Amino acid sequence: MVPPADGGLLGSLLLDADEHPALNHIWLENVAGQRYPDPAWVLRDFAYQYYAYVSGFPQYLQVVVDKLEDTRHQQALRHNLDEENGQLDAIDTAILEDVGIDVEAIVGFSHLQLYRRFCTAMGITNAELANAAPAALAWKQELLDYLKNTSQAAAVGTIGIGTESIVRPMYEKLLGGIRHLDGIARKDYVFFELHCIVDDQHAIDLNRIAVDLIADDEDNLNQMRHGRNKALDLRLQFWEHLHRRAAKQPRSLQS
Repeated sequence: MVPPADGGLLGSLLLDADEHPALNHIWLENVAGQRYPDPAWVLRDFAYQYYAYVSGFPQYLQVVVDKLEDTRHQQALRHNLDEENGQLDAIDTAILEDVGIDVEAIVGFSHLQLYRRFCTAMGITNAELANAAPAALAWKQELLDYLKNTSQAAAVGTIGIGTESIVRPMYEKLLGGIRHLDGIARKDYVFFELHCIVDDQHAIDLNRIAVDLIADDEDNLNQMRHGRNKALDLRLQFWEHLHRRAAKQPRSLQS
């Protein structure tokens, strides 16, 4: 979990998120430990199911940007949108190079393109992706509806504390399973490594926005808590869905 910008009121929201079952779900633990009977099928199912959610991320961000009242806050999230579209600044480039990631395999590619690269490596066709998984599509729509109809503070809690701040611990567990797959190169799963790095900075930016909002009105803290819980609860429902599928492994990804 990314620490709060000030170590104060926001800290409790972040610490509580650490304890949420979405971060410690049996599906994540089983993937990390290769405990399902057919780990390759489970991760292929995940890749297909998760696509609808990933495809909506620029929309989630744009909704939050439009809600923010401070232009400085908007600018910070627009930087996030730039990265979603394949732009990297010098700092991120240096960090990625330091951990051995081929930056040329990333720059100029949107995050959705990088995710589709992962899907292709997992043997998922464009035709399959065009037929979105109902559970992930419902997650995407419910999240968008919530963001559109909530306050700016709740939206920051949703996309910041409940999303960007928890990416690294979840994706590190996913990577623990993905790296054991045969025939999957590092460039194929770079989407997850990239987000383990850049989303920490996104979380810090959102934490700073949250601190500003709390300073303006402490009631914003409760709204952020509501937004955080919404994001985490929706993700938990998705992990439960994947775990049920992993237990019975239906023949079709789209079943």
